[in-house]
Amino acid sequence: MPLSDIRRIDDKDFDDYMRINCEAYPGMEIFTAEERAKYVTNMRQSKGDPRTVRFGAFRDDTMVGCMRLFDYVMNVRGAKVKTGGVGAVAVDLMHKKTHVAKEMMVYYLNHYIERDFPMAILWPFRSDFYHDMGFGLGARMFRYSIKPSSLPRGTTKDHVRYLDQKDMPALTECHNRYVDKRSGMVEQTDLGWEVVFRQYKKTRFVGVEIDGRLEGYLSYTFKKTAPDSFLVNDLIVDCMIYHTPEALAEMLTFLRSQLDQIRRIVLHTDEDEFYYLLRDPRNESTGIINPTHQESHVAGVGLMYRIFNTRLLFEQMGPGAFADVDLKLKITVRDSFLKSNAGSLTVSFEAGQATVVDGGEFDAEIELDVAEFSSMILGAAGFRSLCTYGLATISRPELIDSVDRLFATSEPPLTLMSF
Repeated sequence: MPLSDIRRIDDKDFDDYMRINCEAYPGMEIFTAEERAKYVTNMRQSKGDPRTVRFGAFRDDTMVGCMRLFDYVMNVRGAKVKTGGVGAVAVDLMHKKTHVAKEMMVYYLNHYIERDFPMAILWPFRSDFYHDMGFGLGARMFRYSIKPSSLPRGTTKDHVRYLDQKDMPALTECHNRYVDKRSGMVEQTDLGWEVVFRQYKKTRFVGVEIDGRLEGYLSYTFKKTAPDSFLVNDLIVDCMIYHTPEALAEMLTFLRSQLDQIRRIVLHTDEDEFYYLLRDPRNESTGIINPTHQESHVAGVGLMYRIFNTRLLFEQMGPGAFADVDLKLKITVRDSFLKSNAGSLTVSFEAGQATVVDGGEFDAEIELDVAEFSSMILGAAGFRSLCTYGLATISRPELIDSVDRLFATSEPPLTLMSF
């Protein structure tokens, strides 16, 4: 039996929720009474977003932990799939190591299982902690630190303009049009943008508007990089999406034009071949990677994905979700954290369409843990690599390449939603 009573919090619980979060995440630097009052005010204002609900874990009617749950819709291989997110998981410092976090995570997963959500996502504070709960790693994000002059100079930036709250409908349309194209992307709403503009006061947005339509946008902040001078700054690009090469070219031209004011542009992208765009892709470290490769960027892992209803997920995949490889596979998923999701399922793949079948003959059986299975379904990991690393097995090794092609995606998953 769990020790905690986990339930939605009321307005009267906001102060305890705020205290636990601020102490669990001191890096937020919310210490003064004024800062804490502002935090609570933001909580009250964000109650209008129906996708977000705050929960508390209570013992003897005292809050000992808290979290936020998010009802999202995510593109999974072209299908719009209900996906449950969790964020701001925090435990009272006096109750650490008493299983509060695990109890909240079990509640989080069951909350969405009971509502027929086949998938879950989260940003991990430690990937190994959540991997043990069945969450698989997503794709890498790359951070470049480049001189502005290294960016290409396009022919124009005439369509670039600042964006603010009045542009929320255009941002929503632009963002969700990108969701339609890219696996891993989560739908955004005007209310979601309202929270972004309210809470991230130092972030600026620019977009490329062509013929009345937003074809791309980026967000950025400035970072002072010389303690003794206000004149030396970096420009940090946190997010950049675009629909056309023209939109990308104009945004890069805008960034390049800051060369007289900006020391370096720190740009985050998931694009593996982005360095081809750069006149000089080296960062400022001057590091050498064995034997003579010069350091150009650093990579990091972030969002993690978890499938907790394999059958339901396959049933929601539409035509073209998989490669045009005709196979009937017995898929055995090991899931020690959620016994209801463990076991075998036979799936027939034909002309890119997956159909769950009950029993019968199959071409091969594959077996892997739910974490790696989730990464593979999203396109973050290839089946051949998983077999090479001993993380997956197949009953007929001669079919490894066919299964690898079946689950491969043209792009890895990209999730930009902060939660």
